[in-house]
Amino acid sequence: MRIIGKTDIGRNRAENQDTFRSGTLRGSGGWGVVCDGMGGAQNGKLASAVAADCIEEMIFQQMSDTTPTPEEDALLPGQVLRDSIRLANAEVYARSGDGDRLMGTTVVCALVWQGVLHLAHVGDSRAYLYEDGALTQITRDHSMVQELVDQGALTSDEASRHPERNVITRALGVEPEVECSQSERPISAGAVVLLCSDGLTGQLSKERLTAALRETDFYDLPRVLVNQALEAGGNDNITVLVMQPGEEDVQRG
Repeated sequence: MRIIGKTDIGRNRAENQDTFRSGTLRGSGGWGVVCDGMGGAQNGKLASAVAADCIEEMIFQQMSDTTPTPEEDALLPGQVLRDSIRLANAEVYARSGDGDRLMGTTVVCALVWQGVLHLAHVGDSRAYLYEDGALTQITRDHSMVQELVDQGALTSDEASRHPERNVITRALGVEPEVECSQSERPISAGAVVLLCSDGLTGQLSKERLTAALRETDFYDLPRVLVNQALEAGGNDNITVLVMQPGEEDVQRG
């Protein structure tokens, strides 16, 4: 499993409230998480860091320190993602206090295990899959404009330019409980999973992302994509994390 990421404050922010974490797993496979914090002062930075730390700890505990049966092993990744996001939400909410320090964060988490890509997300940080020369967005934003697109009130192109496109409908740490969206799909060796904050997708079109993935060496991707987003305006914090399984990562047990 190859994994590399980069985060940048952007051109118009006082601090970077994005956080990412990643790692490999026992035997084969790997995982990555991107969080985009929100809140005044340093609250957003704290929220994203707390959430990422909780998720990292849960994944290492559950995926590294246990030897489940084959039946349990197949169910484990989805449960680990649910539990880690539930724990992260509770921890960020507890840090917020009684409304004294309102904060929250988006999260998108990918876990590749035995040839399957498992995803969980809350908010508008996204996951894409680049496979066979095509780029597919594989998460659906929890946002106001996405709901309008689903209702047929906006086109995807109109949504990308809407003045309230950054208004999200779910976030970690805002309420005592949060519902995450989950999915899973087979993944082939050599495919690229792209996790990112909206500081990337708010600046670069899907066509530009596809071109960069097609033309750039894997380990150069975060640097190239961040630089392109900065050149396009860099209006927000920018985080890019890419993962690429090899043959050993997609062998099914």
